[in-house]
Amino acid sequence: SSGINAEYGVAITGSWLKTGLKPRCITRDLKWGTPVPHPDFSDKVFYVWFDAPIGYISITANYMKDWELWWKNPEQVTLTQFMAKDNVPFHTVVFPASLMAADDNYTMINVLDGIEYLQYEGTKFSKSRGTGVFGDQCIETNIPCDIFRCYLLLTRPESSDANFTWEGLASTNNAILLNNLGNFVLRALTFAKGGKKGGAPAAKKGGAPPPKKASPPPSSTSSPTVTAEVAALQKEIEAQGNKVRELKAAKAEKGVIDAAVKVLLGLKAKLPPELQQAPAGKKGKKK
Repeated sequence: SSGINAEYGVAITGSWLKTGLKPRCITRDLKWGTPVPHPDFSDKVFYVWFDAPIGYISITANYMKDWELWWKNPEQVTLTQFMAKDNVPFHTVVFPASLMAADDNYTMINVLDGIEYLQYEGTKFSKSRGTGVFGDQCIETNIPCDIFRCYLLLTRPESSDANFTWEGLASTNNAILLNNLGNFVLRALTFAKGGKKGGAPAAKKGGAPPPKKASPPPSSTSSPTVTAEVAALQKEIEAQGNKVRELKAAKAEKGVIDAAVKVLLGLKAKLPPELQQAPAGKKGKKK
């Protein structure tokens, strides 16, 4: 379980192991797929999640002659895989079991990073039904790919299902990329133009100067010590807090706001314990 980066991934794998491994059909009666190479089953194909993981190895072998340096070298190779939650047991139980049964020193999974579902406008993505937006369609929109990247990173379904919406994409572009990043770039360029005569100073020979030492904080028995790193972290927390407020004011999508709040909480958790407490003199409201 130490190599599975998701609680549900541990739970799904554990449930398969606790109930005991049971016989499972590895063929399907379909017209497409990899045919079973046996005369008695010539009308059947392999079930995709028995067959597909083997493709990880075969595609490497087709690409390079030294494929065994990766797939038969567990002492030196760390195998990390990324997938959605419904595919977890095929990669933590079924495929490793197949490799163990082969008994040929195959490299097996070390780390699994699983995510929840990303839905499209409240329903499941489905290429066969034409539900969703896919790579070729993203290109046809003429929307720069970095806007999609930013939105998908913010809405990545790490702990619960997330929802792709065009309104959320527009909100991310307007509130974060245009307002926040755009303002930052504009201010930086304006400063360079006005204060630095339109350019950056030339670099000095011998590399960058050594960093200045932070002056020690005034001694005090009542307030915690604030180092330069903590002060920088507090500024980052303040900036992230402003971002959350701007998103709420702009009525951004809940998933975008939640992602920003998650970043803010993560930054606050890095503060020393004494600075995570409410400032002295500020008491909560009486119930």
